[in-house]
Amino acid sequence: SPSTRRRVLEAIKALEYQPNKAAQMLVTQRTSTLGVITYGTSFYGPAHMMVGVEKAAKVAGYRLLYYNLENASPDEIHSLVDSLGGHTVDGIVIICPVQSPIYADLERGLQGLPMVSVGGALGSQQSSVIIDQHLGSRLATQPTRWCTRQ
Repeated sequence: SPSTRRRVLEAIKALEYQPNKAAQMLVTQRTSTLGVITYGTSFYGPAHMMVGVEKAAKVAGYRLLYYNLENASPDEIHSLVDSLGGHTVDGIVIICPVQSPIYADLERGLQGLPMVSVGGALGSQQSSVIIDQHLGSRLATQPTRWCTRQ
């Protein structure tokens, strides 16, 4: 009833009640957390992409866990797969500025966990976002862009 709801909401406010995140995760089977795996963060592109992913995740109500691969060695990837093996995240975003076999290695190790790659190979079976550098360059250098004043 509306009066019961009102009393419950008043009690929540008076007691400064905060929901228990662990209990919510058990009920919903969701962590509201995404894993972001990066390689090449010393480059401008991947570092800038991390900022964009973080902003979008925050708007969508997600927290992020960052994993930076130093050299993408098999041991490092195996360790990462082990740490994510318990599915402590709802999904994975992979940011890698170069074509690398780490996509296949991670996909095999994290089967069943949703993944999307930023900068993946065109035509890949994996969900990916691809930045078209060639089209961007052509559009930026079109003569009409330089001659038109507004």
